[in-house]
Amino acid sequence: MDILVTFVSVNQRGQMQRDQRRVAGTSFNIGRGSQCQIHLPDTRVALNHARIVISETGAIVDADPGRMQVNGRGTDARPFPSLPLKREK
Repeated sequence: MDILVTFVSVNQRGQMQRDQRRVAGTSFNIGRGSQCQIHLPDTRVALNHARIVISETGAIVDADPGRMQVNGRGTDARPFPSLPLKREK
């Protein structure tokens, strides 16, 4: 399975910039480490910050305790909102 990742940043002129790339697999590591499939070069992000796991029933974001907050509360796992997963043939 491939997912399309959109990176949103601000360029030197202060304008929003979007870059997209496809990432293959069903498990994606997120962090600032070079081995992460979704690389976030920000010192506030841990080397291995979180992981997205996609299955037939949906997707979950999984993180070590203290590394993720949802609505201001710490959590270590959180399902993605219900989004239709498109399967490419």
